[in-house]
Amino acid sequence: MEADEVYGDINEKASQNPTQLGLLTEYIVIKEKLLAIKPNNLDFILATRIHLAIETSHEGLERARFSVSKSILVLDGTGGVGSLVI
Repeated sequence: MEADEVYGDINEKASQNPTQLGLLTEYIVIKEKLLAIKPNNLDFILATRIHLAIETSHEGLERARFSVSKSILVLDGTGGVGSLVI
């Protein structure tokens, strides 16, 4: 039986007082909700880059208290974070 390849953030509150800054391992025990199944057409490097861009754009929108009734100006929305905000 072959296992799924997954990626994600090992620390549930990574932006709030991180206790561990990184991890390079083949096996780890972790909460399932912190992981996502890696798409077959992505390698691990690209999957982690996308994960970081998603996390950064989401946190930025939360810090700006963005909501449906507000608008936001995104400058240089051609990179990972900017395009995800758009």
